[in-house]
Amino acid sequence: MARWLKGVQTTRLWKKTKTPEKSQRKRSGGNAVSKVAQEGLVPKARKAFALFLKERSCVKPGACKFEFAAEMKRLGQVWSSLLDAEKAPYQDQSKAEFLARRAALLQMGIPLRNVIAKQKEIQPQLSDPEPAAGAMVKLGGAV
Repeated sequence: MARWLKGVQTTRLWKKTKTPEKSQRKRSGGNAVSKVAQEGLVPKARKAFALFLKERSCVKPGACKFEFAAEMKRLGQVWSSLLDAEKAPYQDQSKAEFLARRAALLQMGIPLRNVIAKQKEIQPQLSDPEPAAGAMVKLGGAV
């Protein structure tokens, strides 16, 4: 039996009552990049292994979960045994997809985290004047 103290539940039975703290919270709307990507307005950007998997997978759509897991494990072992030269085409294609996606997002005016961080790094460097070379010599000579 649950105990109440001044309108607040102090103990609860296991799986018998709900506590007010565990109510469902509203999810945030997400960032602009994920919204645009879900709508299909920007090109896909896939990792190199995902491209390899898509090309080499022999499991047909509609197969059971176990078959997909076994195929993923098998292809993971094949991927790890590949040489860097054999992985290079997949990595190049992956890089090209990410660059195309980034260009499309920038063209749409959607701010990207890396671009914003780089701009913040560049702006303080431009505003801080460099100390004169003579000031360093004076400090070094005084010591």
